[in-house]
Amino acid sequence: MSKELLIKTVDGGDRIKVPYMYHGQVGGLMTNASLVNHFGLSGGTSLNSSSWLSFTLDDKQLYIPSSNVYQSVTWNALNSRGLIHGVEIEIAGVKYICRAIRVSDETHSLPSYVNAMKLEPNHSEFCRLFLPILSASVYNGWGYTYTGPKYANLAANSVNAREQSFWCREVNANNENQAFIIGYGWSTPSITDIRPYDKASATNVINSGGAYTLYRCWRPVFERVD
Repeated sequence: MSKELLIKTVDGGDRIKVPYMYHGQVGGLMTNASLVNHFGLSGGTSLNSSSWLSFTLDDKQLYIPSSNVYQSVTWNALNSRGLIHGVEIEIAGVKYICRAIRVSDETHSLPSYVNAMKLEPNHSEFCRLFLPILSASVYNGWGYTYTGPKYANLAANSVNAREQSFWCREVNANNENQAFIIGYGWSTPSITDIRPYDKASATNVINSGGAYTLYRCWRPVFERVD
């Protein structure tokens, strides 16, 4: 069953009711290595197995790993396997669509850089799923009234915070060669930062008080198909 989550619009207008529930952490649908092998990803690193977070949103059952499952992968490599817009997979007799998370919708384009706190939450799957349950005080300003279980963070499997960023669906409307990542940062990425990067790049080296390698990762959404 779904609970109603009340979401306040960015401009402080009327709230709308959204069927939503966070069910907590569940065992992995597949091990990370099995998932990577199933879709034939190569050239990167399969990260340690993680639990999955279970949600109901708009009466759809969604499962998302609590951390990234694969490090150093390009958007193009994911897209060529159908993992951006969705490909069907069957696990233990249950069918799912495996796809990337959405931070906007078909009618709302993203600028070159956006902080999740400035997104219109009613049109962002990412905001609607995670902002109600993250415990960081930065999310308090949204005005959510969800009183269900919380989840501490969206940290990566590795202690290296620079492995936190992961690809989402959206492409840069101003540059077709770029797609957006969630979790951009310097030495300490912020999960609220969403920026476009080269679709063909799996890593990039930056300098801010020293050299850092930022890894582009894969964290899929599994949408159950009934």
